[in-house]
Amino acid sequence: KKEIPKPDCDTKEIDANIKLAESLGITGTPALVLPDGRVHTGMMPAKQLIDFINGVPKPKPESK
Repeated sequence: KKEIPKPDCDTKEIDANIKLAESLGITGTPALVLPDGRVHTGMMPAKQLIDFINGVPKPKPESK
């Protein structure tokens, strides 16, 4: 197993962003946080993204 070398630059900003994301429950990228508090992490198709931003509810799965 090869060790990753320590960075030779200041990482305070990145470290702070990682801590903030963890505190908000954001576990992946991309992450989208809307003003109403809704959060989505991960890629989604364009139509689904537009619906998410516009507040369109997800279709409920059909019951059998």
